[in-house]
Amino acid sequence: MRRTNKLILFLFLFLSYSTFGQDNSVIDLRDADFQNVKIIPLNTEWEFYWKKLYGPADFEKSPLPQPDLLIKPSSWNDIKVDGKPCGSYGFATYRLTLINLPNSEIVLDAYSVQTACRIFVNDSIEVEVGKVGENSETSIPMNRDEQIIIPGGLDSAEIIVQISNFHHRKGGFVHPFEIGLPDTIVQQRLEYYMLDAIESAALAIIGLFLFALYIFRRKDLSILYFALFCITLSLRPIISVNYLIGFIFPDINWALMLKLEYLGVLFPCLFMTFYIKELFPKQLPGILVKILATIFIVKILITIFFPPAVFSWLVLAILLIIPIGIIILTITIIRAVIAKVEGANYAGIGVIVLFVSLILKVLSYSGAIPEMNVLITILDIGFIFMMSLILGSRFSLQFVKVETLQKQTEQQNIEIELKKQQVEKQKELVEEKNKEILDSINYAKRIQAAILPPQRIVKEHLPQSFILYKPKDIVAGDFYWLEISGSSSGRSSQNENESNQSQKTAAAAAATNCILFAAADCTGHGVPGSLVSVICNNGLNRSVREHGLTDTGKILDKTREIIISEFEKSDEEVKDGMDIALVSLRSNNESEEWSAQFSGANNPLWIIRKDSTFIEEIKADKQPIGKYADAKPFTTHSIELQKGDLIYIFTDG
Repeated sequence: MRRTNKLILFLFLFLSYSTFGQDNSVIDLRDADFQNVKIIPLNTEWEFYWKKLYGPADFEKSPLPQPDLLIKPSSWNDIKVDGKPCGSYGFATYRLTLINLPNSEIVLDAYSVQTACRIFVNDSIEVEVGKVGENSETSIPMNRDEQIIIPGGLDSAEIIVQISNFHHRKGGFVHPFEIGLPDTIVQQRLEYYMLDAIESAALAIIGLFLFALYIFRRKDLSILYFALFCITLSLRPIISVNYLIGFIFPDINWALMLKLEYLGVLFPCLFMTFYIKELFPKQLPGILVKILATIFIVKILITIFFPPAVFSWLVLAILLIIPIGIIILTITIIRAVIAKVEGANYAGIGVIVLFVSLILKVLSYSGAIPEMNVLITILDIGFIFMMSLILGSRFSLQFVKVETLQKQTEQQNIEIELKKQQVEKQKELVEEKNKEILDSINYAKRIQAAILPPQRIVKEHLPQSFILYKPKDIVAGDFYWLEISGSSSGRSSQNENESNQSQKTAAAAAATNCILFAAADCTGHGVPGSLVSVICNNGLNRSVREHGLTDTGKILDKTREIIISEFEKSDEEVKDGMDIALVSLRSNNESEEWSAQFSGANNPLWIIRKDSTFIEEIKADKQPIGKYADAKPFTTHSIELQKGDLIYIFTDG
C-alpha cells in the first residue's frame, strides 16, 4: 500500500485538476504545480487495447489503432469488450499521452502491476518487469516497482504499458501510476521502504522477545500465540504493498514472494484466533475456534501447495470470513468485559483496532476502497500498543500475586521451621523404631537360615548340585530342604568329624539309602512368609523323622496333615501353606544305578537327559500343601535315571 499524503491533499488535488486540462487518454500538464501538488496520480482514462500488444511503432501507422475502451487504470477482470468480460487471464495495452511537460525532468513511478509489464516512454522501452507474453508459456510474472525518468523540455510523452497475466486472479493495474519531481518520488519511495522496514522490525523484535519469554516460562500459551502472531505478521510489510523485498532482491521468485504475501495474512489470523481463545477460554466457544482454525489451515495448505493461479482467489474468501470473525470476536469481548476478565478492556480495543486495520488492508488490496495508508499505519501501531497493555496488565497482576505469595511464604517458612523441629524429633523416634524392627527381622533371618541345610552338607551328599537362593526381602517364604533317609536327623552330619567330611562324595552317596531334597514356596513373602516357612519346614522334618516316610507322595500327604493341624489351633481360619517340588534320590550300591521319586504340589520337576537337549517335565498335582477344597493324595512318580541326567526343581519366584 502507498503511504502518501492523499488524505490531506485529496481535496487540493481534486481542485488542482481544474487548473490543467484533461481529455480522454491525454493529460495537459501546462498548469501543473509540482512544487505544491508534489505527486500527481495518472488516474484519468487510458486507451485500452484488449489482447493486443502495441508498441510505439504501431501508433505511427495509418490508420491509427482504435482502442476497445477508454478506462481508468484498474483490473480488467470485470471489463467487458464486445459484451464479454475479459476475465482474469489475457494481455492488453494501455496508452496515455502527457502534453506540455515542465522544463525540468519528472519521474514516472510505476508500481502495483501484479504480473508482467513492459513500459514504453515515447519511442523506447524504458523498463520490463518480468516478461510480457501472449500465453502462459511466454509470459513470466514478476512484481517490482520501477521509477522512469522523463527528461525535461519535451513537448509530450507517450506512455504505453503492455501487461500480460496468466498466473494471478487479477489482471491489469492495481493502482494508477504517479508522476512527480525526482526528489519527491525518491523521498516518497524511501519513506515507504523505511516505514515498512520499521514496522516489520518492530513486530519481529516484539515477537522474538515474547517467544524467548515463553521459552523460559511455558505455562502461558497466550504469550506463545501472540509471539507467533507478531513474527508471522512482521513478514507482511516487506513482502507486500510496496514490495520492499523485491527492491532488496530483484530476482526473487515471483510465486514464492506471492506465497509469502498470502501466508503473511493467513498465519497471523490463525495465531490470533488461538490467542483470543487463550485469553477468553470461557467466552469463546471451542467449536468456533476449531471451525476458524480449520478454515485458516486449509487456506494455508492451499497457499503452500498450489500455484498463485489457484491460491490468489483466497482473497475473496477472506473478505467473507473477516466480517464473521469480527462478529464472533465482538460477542466474545463483550462477554469477557461483562465477566470482568483481566485485560478484557484492552483486548477489546486492541482486537477491534486490528481487525479494522485488516479490513482496510484487504479491501484496499482488492480495490474495493481507496488507499488509506496513514490510517492503516496508525491502526497497526495502536494495535501493538493495546496488545502490549494486555500482556503488561497480566504481568503486573502476576507480580502482585508473587509479592503477596512472598509475604505468605515468609510467614510459612517460620511455621515450617517450627514444624521442622517437630519433624526432626519424630524422625529420631521413627529411626529408633525402624532400627528395632530391622534388628528383629535380621535376627529372624538368622533363625530362618538356621533351618536351611548348610551348603557343605548339600555338597557332601549332592556334590554336582547348585542352589540359587535370592530372597526378595530380608526374610523369605521360599526355602530349600534336604534330609537323608536313615539318619536320625538331617542335621546330624553337622557334628561329624572333619575326617568324615573329607570322605569321597561317591562313598558318602553309596552309604545312603536315599536323599530327599525339595524347593518350597510358602504363602506370602517377607516376615509372614518366613513364619509359614518355619511351620512347613517342621512339617517335612516330622513326616520323615517321626513317621519314617520315604515315599514322596506320602511325605507330602503327611506334611499337609501336620500343617493343617497346626493352623487349626488358631481361632481364625488360616489357609496358608506351600507349593513344593520334592525329590527322593535313590542308588543301587551294587550296580551304581540311580532312580528317583518325585511328588509336587503345583511345582513340577524338569529333567534334561544326557543325550537330549529337550526338557522332560514331570507335572505336579494341582493342589497346595494346606487346606484345599478338593484335596487328593499326592502322586508319587518313579523315574529311572542315567548317568549325566540333569534334574531341576524350583519355585515360581
